[in-house]
Parts: sequence; C-alpha cells; structure tokens
Amino acid sequence: RVGALANWAAIQKEADKHKLSVQVMQASNVFSVAGSLGINCHGWDHNLGTLSQTVKKITYMNSSGVVRTISPKDTMFQYIVGGLGLSGVILAVEIELADNLLLKELAIEIPIEEYAEYFDKNVFKNNKISMSLYRLSLEQGKLLEKGFLQTYEIVDNKPRVSQHLNFEPENGEWL
Repeated sequence: RVGALANWAAIQKEADKHKLSVQVMQASNVFSVAGSLGINCHGWDHNLGTLSQTVKKITYMNSSGVVRTISPKDTMFQYIVGGLGLSGVILAVEIELADNLLLKELAIEIPIEEYAEYFDKNVFKNNKISMSLYRLSLEQGKLLEKGFLQTYEIVDNKPRVSQHLNFEPENGEWL
C-alpha cells in the first residue's frame, strides 16, 4: 500500500528489500503511482497489459470530499483508473507485487511486417519471457523502416534482492 505521490523508484527500492518487484509500471521510474494510474499506463509485461491489472484497492476522494476505498469489482474503479482525476483524486493504492526474478535482456531486429506473427509464435506463448517491447527505429533517413524486439527472459525462478538496482535522476534523463 503506497501513497499517491510515491514514485516507482521508491516502490522498487522498498519491494526489492523483500525480494519483490512491481509487475507493471511506466518505463521510467520517476513518475508517481497515482499519475500512472490516472492514465492507466501500460508496462512491458505483455501478459498483464495495463497497470490497473495489478491494483487490489484504490483510496480516492470525490468532488464532495468523501473518501472511499474501491477494488476492481466496484463500478467507480473504471472511472478512477484512466480518468485523469476527473472522477476523483487518488490518495493511496494497494498493488500486487511479484517475485523479483533475475531476467536476461535480449534484442533482435524484426521487420515491421513480420512483427505480429513473430510475437504470436515466439513471445506471447513463451512462459520464459517476462517482458517485451517492440521499438520502431527512429534512424534519420530511415524513419520507421524497421523495429527491434526487446525481451526480458527469466533466468531462474528464485526470488532475490537485486545486486545492481539502478535509478534515474529525479527529473528523468535527457538522451
């Protein structure tokens, strides 16, 4: 259970102490959990999809100042998650964590027209691949002509504390 302004870096740091990890978050860990839920961002876990799939409870305040706690089964859940704060302001969130497993990063160039079939055959049904992302090339003069599939494959199923947990600067990075 975290407060609305907790950022993903703080959540990762605390979860890691217990050999746990977040399941879905934005690629950058400088954002707040409430901000991420306000847009219902997606992450790299191709099995879960959006962040809301990992939420157990949300405590929010409506425009009348009434504080409520809801779960995904409640009707208001669909208005709060992804609602940009229009139906209520998120105050706290209870998210489900996962075992912190060692992953190996792999990348392969795949032509855009072959990506969907490759993903279906080699990634979607592969239980060893925990996360994936397809990035379109932004190479000058060859914009969007090719893409790169980045995957993270489970090395073993033993939960662990991370040896080299890296964090971004508070205001993100310029690349």
